[in-house]
Amino acid sequence: MKPITKRIKRSGSNRTNLTLPRRPGGKGGRDNDVSWHSRFLDSLRVNRFVSTACRVAGVTRNAVYDHRARFPDFAAAWADTRRELGENIEAGFFNRAVNGVTVKKFTSQGNPIIDPKTKKQYEETVFNETAVLRALATLIPEVWREKIKVESTTRVMSDEEILKASQEAEEWFALTLLGGQNGMK
Repeated sequence: MKPITKRIKRSGSNRTNLTLPRRPGGKGGRDNDVSWHSRFLDSLRVNRFVSTACRVAGVTRNAVYDHRARFPDFAAAWADTRRELGENIEAGFFNRAVNGVTVKKFTSQGNPIIDPKTKKQYEETVFNETAVLRALATLIPEVWREKIKVESTTRVMSDEEILKASQEAEEWFALTLLGGQNGMK
């Protein structure tokens, strides 16, 4: 790696050049080593968090974001990985919305409730109606999405109307809150 030459100013007008070694991935030079890209993306698919994927790949978050900005193929692969993660989460959501979630039942003391017929712990399938409605709204939005209709009418008041409304508000304030004090009627 080529060293960096920095110019530093010492007291007086003399300038001296100082040679420093470059740090890989640091500000001193652009690190073009892309060997960690696949490790990072594989870890991101499994762990879902950039910081964890960085640790697995052995790089810093700054290096990762720098490479995303400088390497379009890496940026595209990262975006694909994020889309894939979103689709996996979405698939799990729809599965739970349609099939429910199996929950084992316990007594208030924490002991398992045993089904007398099967002699196994009692389980029931629980459905989340909110999740079902969200799934329907996504799949059939023309029928299930929330429809909000907002209507607004405005009218510009004249100066006289504003003055009258202001006087009425002052009178109401004086009578209601101040009990008619301050010389108001």
